[in-house]
Amino acid sequence: MVSTLGRPARAVAAAPRRQVRLGAYVTFEGRPWQVAAVAGASVRLVDTAGQIASVLVSLLFADPTFAVVDCPAPAAAPWGLLEAVPERERERAMAWQRHIREIETGLPGGPGSGGTPRPAYDPQRT
Repeated sequence: MVSTLGRPARAVAAAPRRQVRLGAYVTFEGRPWQVAAVAGASVRLVDTAGQIASVLVSLLFADPTFAVVDCPAPAAAPWGLLEAVPERERERAMAWQRHIREIETGLPGGPGSGGTPRPAYDPQRT
């Protein structure tokens, strides 16, 4: 197949796979990223080392290494949702998150954090 510009046309994935939405995993500039925010014509990306990049959508789509790797159910990491929240409120939200993890798993750090659950929060006892 040839494009209208006389160059070979690139195959484009189905539209749902190309959606760049909050929580999606993408590759950009040859590296894996997660979409932390979408605002107007720009996307905020966070890589596995915690580096943040704000990129225009047109630049993102023009990158030859760009691909939507995974687009999980609509969800986002807390840092994506709490980015614009005042520091004091963010600290309170993170404290509540620790309490909720402890209620769900028995451990304040959540699954895999090690340690012994306090008796009142031990899922095996209650």
